[in-house]
Amino acid sequence: MKKLNFIFLLLAVLILSSSCAIDESAVNVTVTNDSTLEIIKETVEIQWTDIINSDPNIHHNSVIVLTSEGNEIPSQVIFNSEKQPELFIFQADVDSKSKSEYKIRNNYTSVETTGNAGKEIKYAQRPEYKSQAYGRFVPERMDDYAWENNLVAFRIYGPALEEELITNGIDYWSKSTSELIIDKWYRENDYHTDSGEGCDCYKVGVTLGSGASAPYIDDSLWMSRNFQSWETLDNGPIRTTVKLTYAPFAAGEDTVSFVKIISLDANTRFNKMTDIYSGDFNKLPVAAGIALHPGCRILSGPDYVAIAEPASDSKSMLDGDIYIAVLMNGFKKGNDMKNIMAVKKIAPEEPLVYYMGAATSKELVINTDDDWERAINRQSGIINNPLKVTVK
Repeated sequence: MKKLNFIFLLLAVLILSSSCAIDESAVNVTVTNDSTLEIIKETVEIQWTDIINSDPNIHHNSVIVLTSEGNEIPSQVIFNSEKQPELFIFQADVDSKSKSEYKIRNNYTSVETTGNAGKEIKYAQRPEYKSQAYGRFVPERMDDYAWENNLVAFRIYGPALEEELITNGIDYWSKSTSELIIDKWYRENDYHTDSGEGCDCYKVGVTLGSGASAPYIDDSLWMSRNFQSWETLDNGPIRTTVKLTYAPFAAGEDTVSFVKIISLDANTRFNKMTDIYSGDFNKLPVAAGIALHPGCRILSGPDYVAIAEPASDSKSMLDGDIYIAVLMNGFKKGNDMKNIMAVKKIAPEEPLVYYMGAATSKELVINTDDDWERAINRQSGIINNPLKVTVK
C-alpha cells in the first residue's frame, strides 16, 4: 500500500509540475551571411505566415525575438496598414561567411492550472522598445511629411506649400545626433540653425533634391506637383514607411500619376524607394536623381550616382559637407544641368525600386568623398547579397 501511495504521489507531482511549467516552444531562425561583409544591425524580414505555420500559438501582441545567448532584442510586427500582420522584422548581426541563430516566441509571464490538469499560459504584451525610426505628417508646417531614423532625417512637401513652391524634391536634414529630432525641430521652429544637433542646410527648389524621381523624356524632367495625400503604413521602432500619392500630371505627350512608398529602417543611411507610375504608356523613362549645387563633386559607379558638396543652404557657412547617393541596378546616366540622374524604363504599374541615402560631415563619421563611396559600396553589397533566412 505504501508503494502504491508513493506512485500516486509521484504522478500528482509530475502532473502539477507539467501544468505549471512554462511552455518554451519557439520558432528557430537561422540567418546566413554569404558575403565577405561583416553585417551589424541589418534588418531581417520574415513572412508572418511562415512564423504561424511553424508555431500557430504565436501572437503578434506578444511575440519577441531572442539571440542564441537568450538576450531579447527589439523587433517589429509589420502590418503595411492591413488588419493582419504581413511581416516580422528584427536586426541581425552576422559575421562574414557565417550564420547567426535566433528564436521567436511569445512573451509569457506565467501559467495557471485549469480543470482536468490542463493549463492556461498567460502571455505578456510585447515590450515598448525605444523607437529608432519615425515619420509623420506635419500640418502645422504647410503639410510637410517628415521621417527619420537614428542616423538621417528627410522631408517632402505637401499640398499647402504649393502656394510658395511646387516640387516633389526631397529635403535632407543633416542631423548629427542619434536621437529622433523631427518633433523637437518643428516645435522649436529654428531648424535652419545648428544648436548642436545639426540643421536643415540643404536647398531643394524645383529639383529632385536628395533622391526624388520623375519621368525623363527627350532629355527633360517632367516633375509632378507636391504630394496630394499620405498614409503612414508602419511607424517604428525599427521601420517607418509612408505611402505618398500624387495627382495626375503631364509627362511628354502622356498623362501619368504615381505612388511613392518610402521605407527607412534603423541603423542605415539608405531609404528603400518604391515608385509606381501608371498611365497610358508602354515604357516610361523615369529618373531618380540628386540636385547639383555650386561646388558639387559628382561621384558615380556601376550601380549608383552620388554627390558630395558644401551645405547648399547654410546660414553660418560652417555646416560642413553633405553627401547624397541614389543606388539603382541597370540604369543609364542622365544629367539636365540641375540634377544628376539614374534613368530606367518601366511599364505601367511596374515598381521602380531604388535606394537613396545621405550623410553629413558634421557627424564626424563620413568626412571625405572616399568615405562616402565606401559607405555606398558597402550598402550596394548588402543590397545585392541579402541575408538568407531559414525558419523552422
